[in-house]
Amino acid sequence: MPQDDAEAVRWYRLAADQGIASAQYTLGLMYANGEGVPQDDAEAVRWWRLAADQGVAEAQYNLGVRYATGRGVPQDDAEAVRWYRLAADQGFASAQYNLGLKYDTGEGVPQDDAEAVRWYRLAADQGHASAQYSLGVMYATGRGVPQDDAEAVRWYRLAADQGFASAQTPPAKACHRMTPRRCAGIGWRPSRGTLALCPTSGPCTLRDAASYKTTCRRICGGTSRRLDKPVNNGRFRLTAETPLQVS
Repeated sequence: MPQDDAEAVRWYRLAADQGIASAQYTLGLMYANGEGVPQDDAEAVRWWRLAADQGVAEAQYNLGVRYATGRGVPQDDAEAVRWYRLAADQGFASAQYNLGLKYDTGEGVPQDDAEAVRWYRLAADQGHASAQYSLGVMYATGRGVPQDDAEAVRWYRLAADQGFASAQTPPAKACHRMTPRRCAGIGWRPSRGTLALCPTSGPCTLRDAASYKTTCRRICGGTSRRLDKPVNNGRFRLTAETPLQVS
């Protein structure tokens, strides 16, 4: 049959009105995306709340994002944390990551590096690239865990292997501080630059401390390119996940 969002909404609503949690969640997505109905953040939140109250982790997570961003509800970090925690306690990786981020930044909860690490690790162990990168940052800077360059690079590499861009040019001097043998043992090697982190193959990243520009040079090819984004060696603030957009 031909694809028809409006007809899909009609049937989802019939099921949602009978309390079917998955239909309530999906109807919320339709309102959030403006598919088959006019886009309406408040209606999306209303249906997600009904599903979330029945324990649907995806709906709980999406409510957390909406409270964090103030779309369809008044912005409220504490309420965002409450919904993230409900989803995170069910093992939902993106909620675990966002909860870690809240502890990292102290939004909605007292700032707590150890709790940030705990939630980042739970998400990272499920393959969540942003959490793997964040865990690398915590090890590189010694926040919430003993400072450990090898662990930092290990988590950066896991994130980089999934295409996570920031992990491919890590904002830390982890490999440079390590002995060449130890660095090579985990698949990286120090470069000749002062602030450097180089994989054994692929791009070599050198940071120019004066200009805060990053130059990437391919080890074997000799080509280079200029990146506009500065490398931040201070406190790392990552962007929270956005609501799920699939049923």
